[in-house]
Amino acid sequence: MSLTASVLKNNDIQKKAIMKEVNTIISRADSEIKIAHEQGKHNVIITVPIMFQIPYMAVRDSQRIIYYKILQSLLSREFDVKISIRDNICLFDVTWISKEEKHEIDLQNALLAKYTKTEEPELK
Repeated sequence: MSLTASVLKNNDIQKKAIMKEVNTIISRADSEIKIAHEQGKHNVIITVPIMFQIPYMAVRDSQRIIYYKILQSLLSREFDVKISIRDNICLFDVTWISKEEKHEIDLQNALLAKYTKTEEPELK
């Protein structure tokens, strides 16, 4: 039997290695998101490696597939995500409030700051 394109495209070793990486990263991201939320934050920066050891696959291909699957998972759960790929790291900025909600929080903070006294009032 001759080698076929189908055999090369449907490589189970690659699929398993990719899903292992994706599941590990998503699990860690979920933990970081939960901790940030418990600390009263509205976003978290998740660091993701740029090098993956996927058998018989170029690094760029593994990055594309893994980053896509992570992004797809976060978006499907209604997070707002921005990605920054640098020389030695990839950052996922994950937010769980909308721009409108953030704007409302900023307005509330500005109004409170405007009417907050910085010196102690004198008691009579």
